[in-house]
Amino acid sequence: MKRQIFLLTVFLLSFNAFAAPWKFAVFCDSRGSTNGVNDLILGEIADAVVAEGVDLVIVPGDMVNSGGSSQYQQWRSTMAPVYNAGIPVYPVRGNHETFSGTSGWVENFGADIPDNGPIGAVNYTYSVEHKNALFIGIDHYIGNYGKIPDDWMSTLLAANTKLHIFVYAHEPAFKVYHADCLDAAASERDDFVERTLEAGGKVYFCGHDHLLDILRADDGDGDTTDDFIQYLIGTAGAPLYNAGSYDGYNGSYTPVNVEYEKAYGYTIVEIDSSDVTLTWYKRAGTGSFSSFHAMSYTATGPLPPDKTAPTPNPITFSSPPAATGTSSIEMTASLAKDTEHNVQYNFKCITTGSHDSGWQSETYYKDKGLTPNTTYTYRVCARDTSIYRNRTGYTEASAKTLDGLAVVNVVLPANGGVLESYTSQYSASYPASALTNGVIKETGWASSSDPNDQSFIFSFSGGANAILNKAVIYGGTAEGGYFSKDVEIWTSADGTSYTSAGSGTLANSAGSTVKVDLAGIVAKKVKLVITSGYSSYWELAELEVYGSFPETTPRTTTRGLSPLLPIIHKP
Repeated sequence: MKRQIFLLTVFLLSFNAFAAPWKFAVFCDSRGSTNGVNDLILGEIADAVVAEGVDLVIVPGDMVNSGGSSQYQQWRSTMAPVYNAGIPVYPVRGNHETFSGTSGWVENFGADIPDNGPIGAVNYTYSVEHKNALFIGIDHYIGNYGKIPDDWMSTLLAANTKLHIFVYAHEPAFKVYHADCLDAAASERDDFVERTLEAGGKVYFCGHDHLLDILRADDGDGDTTDDFIQYLIGTAGAPLYNAGSYDGYNGSYTPVNVEYEKAYGYTIVEIDSSDVTLTWYKRAGTGSFSSFHAMSYTATGPLPPDKTAPTPNPITFSSPPAATGTSSIEMTASLAKDTEHNVQYNFKCITTGSHDSGWQSETYYKDKGLTPNTTYTYRVCARDTSIYRNRTGYTEASAKTLDGLAVVNVVLPANGGVLESYTSQYSASYPASALTNGVIKETGWASSSDPNDQSFIFSFSGGANAILNKAVIYGGTAEGGYFSKDVEIWTSADGTSYTSAGSGTLANSAGSTVKVDLAGIVAKKVKLVITSGYSSYWELAELEVYGSFPETTPRTTTRGLSPLLPIIHKP
């Protein structure tokens, strides 16, 4: 349930609601054939927005075909009427600008862009305050934040004092035409939508698709006035597209079309106190534009602050840290809930030289690249995705990686390997036992005629668990002409259920091998499966599975946790 929005006059006054009316322009996707720019359409739009008397211009990317100083200079030259009028221009890069990496961007636009972006994205992602509005320009293609700089944006929004918030970036939040959009990381996209609305924003300007497409992301609460608006305006010169479809991953939202048009044009946004009017102007002829679509809304400011952390607080482990090999430890957090927002989890190893999961939506984490026979201590905590990032307290627990012991061929009978079952063998001259006899270049195993899938299950010395490193499967030599093709390796931690560990394809010739990296998997049994061959008989020369035996079998009841009871710290 959404929280009630404050509508008090005092609140609106504190957010500078009663500023004099003013306007800004939005357009993007102006690339074309004149040194990367459609100079005809963009030049006409530049003249038009100057005549509109706008305060500033925002540009959500794909200004040019492939980036670089020459094309950026062409774009600025075409936009000369705007620059000469003293109107600030605030662009962000689209995917086409990245074709030249970062070359020329800062040299041509850095002086116009505030240096207030997140670490690694300064001069690319940034914010601008103007009168009673906050503008947030996001570069999807730089920094270490994925497509959306979550933490930077949350901090910015939590401190905001402006009534109006406008966010712009290149890719749509919800699929329209191109499949590559923010729904590739849908949980991050949903958090972005939620965070924007919570802070008092409503409209997200984007491009990428070359058309006008305005959609309302219906959240299903029966109130259409509080829905997120995606305003796609890729109409400044790039080749135009037909209407797209909202058939991406939309999560809990239902995209509803507000307007579509396949034509060139630009948008003027007029701010009058708390009222916002967005008008798209369609190109009617050479140098001529006419009003085509207008929509309005009233800004009401942010929702009341959410200062409540998810529950349970502190968060706990549903599966405490446990070794999965000599160099890895896995763990799972308890599922946390929040009445207002989504939840993220962080697993932090506080042992020197180890790792941090970062904030993630999954409750499971596996830490890799660890040192054998070493104890590692982890803390798990959770937070909501509100702009306040409310955190729970943490729970702390430890686990020890397994010993790095001598590596041997664990399926070799001399090392205790046992062939427990097999599907078929041609005869006693080509037995299944020949798969692990240590002889590669002589008689091996061959199947019965016209076989189906062939399966071989092996256990290890005394029924012990083994820490597996790799498997090597050698193509057949039994008759020299009946070769197996597709092979798979499966492992079982309990001796009953199996998990696929890897697969490969052998060549139709002698001497072919398939190697499967088992990456420290702890298993009680291993299974080789052959799913196809090149003829009416299948054969293999040898199977080798390398691993080591821990001194003691890990206790599944404690999952390697030390101490056995978690240490819980209050927030």
